[in-house]
Amino acid sequence: DRLHFNWTRNEVLFSSQAGFEKARNGQSLTVWADPSLRLNIAEIIAPWDRLAGWNLFVPGSDSNADIIYTPSNATCVKPNPDYRTNYSSCTINWNLGQSSPVLTAQHEIGHCLGLVDFVPSSYPTAGYVNPQRCDNSSKLYFGVMSYCTWLDQSVWWRYHDRKLLELAGYAR
Repeated sequence: DRLHFNWTRNEVLFSSQAGFEKARNGQSLTVWADPSLRLNIAEIIAPWDRLAGWNLFVPGSDSNADIIYTPSNATCVKPNPDYRTNYSSCTINWNLGQSSPVLTAQHEIGHCLGLVDFVPSSYPTAGYVNPQRCDNSSKLYFGVMSYCTWLDQSVWWRYHDRKLLELAGYAR
């Protein structure tokens, strides 16, 4: 699968400016979750940190963190100021009834890095920002941001996810 990873930075990010410039400059992003969500931040951030080769994320102590998980009726990511501009913070609205909470939390924090969704060609793209196709035979992607591999996490946290972090400027 290494030979088939020919994505560009502009394809894997919401825009060329999306994400946290401070993290690209070597400053860790603090992550906090409302205690009512009972999310294990260390478990969520560990694979990202391992692939980045440094503490890209660190647990935060309060709601002033760079990235916060907050209770909501629907799971979605709200970067500040918007999806296409360098982020000063990012809120992950979290549905308390979320299935696969760790996997979903790991996927959603990827959006706080500015990473896009990779969706099957059968999916409508309305509501997505710069979505890419995960079943494009000329450009493959197997990883945490892919809806094509949601049921097969054995391909997550490997070469393709490392390449996403490299392209986005977060890997060392």
